[in-house]
Amino acid sequence: RARRPDIKLLAYVTSHNIWDPSGPDSMVHYPTRYYRMVRDLGAWLYNTSGTEFSMNRVNLAKRDLFGRFVLAEGLADLFREVIIVPGIWDGIFMDVYCKTILWMETPSERIDYQRAGYPTREAFDAAWGAAIDTLGNRVRRYAGPNFLMVGNCTAGQNYAVFNGWMRENFPWQNGGSWYSNMYREPGGLFNDDRN
Repeated sequence: RARRPDIKLLAYVTSHNIWDPSGPDSMVHYPTRYYRMVRDLGAWLYNTSGTEFSMNRVNLAKRDLFGRFVLAEGLADLFREVIIVPGIWDGIFMDVYCKTILWMETPSERIDYQRAGYPTREAFDAAWGAAIDTLGNRVRRYAGPNFLMVGNCTAGQNYAVFNGWMRENFPWQNGGSWYSNMYREPGGLFNDDRN
C-alpha cells in the first residue's frame, strides 16, 4: 500500500472445497480451520460409490436439526474472523462459488444426495443454491457495502451482494463464444455490468 495507495487487495478463499492440510493442526492456519470445521460438522460430500466426491469434497448444503445451513454460516463466520475483522483486505475473492453443483457430476461419478440429507437430486441442488446465497449474504452483512466481493464459477447472478464475477477462459467461458459471453442472459459481461 505504501508503493501503491490506490491498490485494492482481495483475500482469496475457496467457497465450497478444501484440501487436506499437510501442516500441523493449528488454530490459526486458515485451511486447517476450514478443514476442521467440515470434519467436525460431518459435512463431507460423498459420491454414490461411498468415497468423497472428487470434484468437490464439501457439502455446503449441510443442515442442522433446525434446518440452518450450518456449514455455509460457519464459513461466513470464518471469513469474517480471518478476512473482514483484521481490516487489511479491501475485499474477498470467492473461488468455487457455484450456485449449482450438479454440473460437476460425470457419468462415472454422481453425488450421493441421500447421504447429503436430501430425498432427490433436485432438492439437494435447490438447497445448495440456498446455501450459496446464505454464505454470500452473511458475508455481505458482516462486511458492509464498501467491501468488494467477487465470485467465480459459472455465470453469477448475485447482483445485490457481489460487485463482480471472474471470467475464466474468456471469451470461451462455459464453452461459449465472444458473443455469448458478452450478451448471454444471464451472465453475459454487458448484462452483468448493467445489473
